[in-house]
Amino acid sequence: MKKIIFLFALTICFHSSFAQNKMDSLYLDKVKSIDAIIETLYGVISGEKGEERNWELFRYLYQDGAQLVPSGTAKDGTYKLQYNTPDDYIEKSGKWLIENGFYEKEINREVQQFGNIAHVFSTYECFKRKDDTEPFMRGINSIQLLYDNNRWWVVNIYWSQESKSNPIPEGYLPIEEEQLDISYNAEKAAEYGADDYGMKKYIIAYLKKGPNRDLDSAAAMQLQIAHMNNIDRMADEGKLVLAGPFFGDGEVRGIYVFNVKTIEEAKALTETDPAIKAGSLTMELVEWYGSAALMEVNDIHKSLMKMGITEE
Repeated sequence: MKKIIFLFALTICFHSSFAQNKMDSLYLDKVKSIDAIIETLYGVISGEKGEERNWELFRYLYQDGAQLVPSGTAKDGTYKLQYNTPDDYIEKSGKWLIENGFYEKEINREVQQFGNIAHVFSTYECFKRKDDTEPFMRGINSIQLLYDNNRWWVVNIYWSQESKSNPIPEGYLPIEEEQLDISYNAEKAAEYGADDYGMKKYIIAYLKKGPNRDLDSAAAMQLQIAHMNNIDRMADEGKLVLAGPFFGDGEVRGIYVFNVKTIEEAKALTETDPAIKAGSLTMELVEWYGSAALMEVNDIHKSLMKMGITEE
């Protein structure tokens, strides 16, 4: 009897693992970042009248035990909550969404994150059709998220509708373009070499694994320090506007973005890198067209840097 129970348990685990792997193969890219999961959260319930929703994807967003909690004023004047599982939401609202048409669009977002947990205050507007211009409802979603070191999950989502007595504060609404104090600065555009679109040409260097990476820890550390010192030198000279490593252990280890006009100039700069000289890294150079605002990155970074990467 114990053997039968054990085999039954193994069968359940196998099917559960197979189902999860199938869901991951279909939808994992939709939960890999906060931006992705929030975009999917809104998109999966939105659609025209008669358009079926992807409830499989909807369920995939939520951690086990997650709650969807609308709040509002009851007939007796008290403010109350209603707790729902994802399946409760589908049962109560799914038919209405399809029969009436419903689009929920995010118009503003405030994110607070600490390690693997995040809280998103997301302001929304609701429409019956995608091309409607006036929302029939607005409110704020309070969304709790968890990152399990592989993907993001919705732990809870808790929301409140706007009302005449409780309008959405300006701080949670998008800033209108005319409110922004942004005007063309010809002097700065000329200083940074911007064209009429605020863009300019850069050279990107993709730093890849080289043939000589078999170094002991002391030698590797010394080479890394020399590599970082060279980065600081190029940045101080105004030649390097952005640099950084990629996560993981892939073939491409990092990038440089050079403020130079030609591949030849960038090649000369990368050849000063001690890691390239030692054969620990190689490079691939490509031309790139990006915002001239990148020229301010180094100065901004210095104001944010508490200590250097090579400092203990």
